[in-house]
Amino acid sequence: MQRPPIPTGTGVKALGAGVDRVPQSGTAIGQRGPARSGPIPARTTQSLTKAPRGAIEPPFRRRPNTFRFKSRYISFRKVDVLKLLVVTNESPVPAIHGGRVDQWTRFRLLRERGWQLMLVSWYPESSGRPAGADLSELNEVFDHIYFFPIGRTPRAMLERLIQLPIRSPHVATRILPASAHNAVISAARRFGPDAVLLDGLFGGETALRFSRSLGLPLLYRAHNIEFAYMRSQADIATKKADWFAWRLASLHLKSFETRIQKVSRLVLDISYDDLEYWRSQGVSRSEWAPPLRILDPDRPTVEIPWPQRAFDIVFLGNLYTPNNVRAVSWFAERVLPILRQSHTAVKVRIAGSHPTEPVRRLIAANPEIDFLENPPDAAAVWQDGRVLINPIHAGGGINVKAVEMLFFNAHLVTTSIGLKGFPPNIHAQFHVADTPEAFAASILKLIDVPYDLTASRQEARRVFGSAGIDRLIASISTAVNESNKSMTA
Repeated sequence: MQRPPIPTGTGVKALGAGVDRVPQSGTAIGQRGPARSGPIPARTTQSLTKAPRGAIEPPFRRRPNTFRFKSRYISFRKVDVLKLLVVTNESPVPAIHGGRVDQWTRFRLLRERGWQLMLVSWYPESSGRPAGADLSELNEVFDHIYFFPIGRTPRAMLERLIQLPIRSPHVATRILPASAHNAVISAARRFGPDAVLLDGLFGGETALRFSRSLGLPLLYRAHNIEFAYMRSQADIATKKADWFAWRLASLHLKSFETRIQKVSRLVLDISYDDLEYWRSQGVSRSEWAPPLRILDPDRPTVEIPWPQRAFDIVFLGNLYTPNNVRAVSWFAERVLPILRQSHTAVKVRIAGSHPTEPVRRLIAANPEIDFLENPPDAAAVWQDGRVLINPIHAGGGINVKAVEMLFFNAHLVTTSIGLKGFPPNIHAQFHVADTPEAFAASILKLIDVPYDLTASRQEARRVFGSAGIDRLIASISTAVNESNKSMTA
């Protein structure tokens, strides 16, 4: 099928408006492009003057270019092209954990379809805003970008403390002062979005204010039942400081999350189970929207032949959240000894980002485990294993790791928690075991049997491929059109 051209945007990508700074009149933001029915000229960089002290930082400078994001993976039919003002908790790049992978894949796929996106997000002031290769990737997908620092200055901490009786700290840190809010609204009016997409809960108050100021429908991408997830992480935290931090984060979150669910024109819930919970709470404008994957399931992938794979068992995931730390500990301490009783030469790789000290001690105590810290290429890790495992025992929403595992030709073993939020046809692709003995037995019966790709595995992959993006686009377009009709009625 012939792919339609992707229109390019116009104007400067604004970057770095500080949350406690006052915007300067005349800071270049970028002009809204012409009507969507015709070609859109290439972006141009306007001349900028140095902002005086106290002004927002000027937009990121880049050379003019004409952008064309060509789809190499999925053929598609032409659909309505919309503009979205996107609000995320943090930068979707680098995509180093499941939530970011879900966001970044979706934004790239929407961009492929010709949609235009404006991003508002936050970053920890201590680590600095995205730059270099990360910023270049963002520039390929977003027409305008605004990042705001999450500060830890005495003033910032005091403001958070003042709001503690009414808001979770995670929400309070992402509320813009009037000056920054007005700067973004001014830029958004030039951009001309059709809706505000809140992708993750914590920027919710800011997204609500954008929606009201612009008179636009609010769409919400739900990644979890966040209040329940925060509490579950506190329950399994091993340190008092971690327990306190997770409990503090969950304060007032249930009422706020319920409010966002009910006022949103459309809720795109990542989890089938979470969707049913919120419907039982009176939320009716919601749909299951599974995480997407760019690779077309109908296209063959380059894979390592079965005899040449270096590892019998592979785990990949972040190594700092309590549920994942507990998962690798459970596997290494409870399951691996059983495996070694009958398969002494079993080769295990554990890979992941930002390992905590407990994880490092665990690896040091098990030198036979191959440990790969902060792997640059997740696919290369998965491809090198015969049995891919997910020994998780706590969590919420949906486990994006399970979606990634589906797209590799290997045996899959998980606990039942690892499949929480998926419909039954996806469950059938995994071997499920919840005790150390059953988990080890599942691995042992598969480890020496080459995996043959099945028709049911291919069908399951389509849910997260081209069929998923088609349904997502149709859902958003319908919600925006219905909102427009209700406002003009």
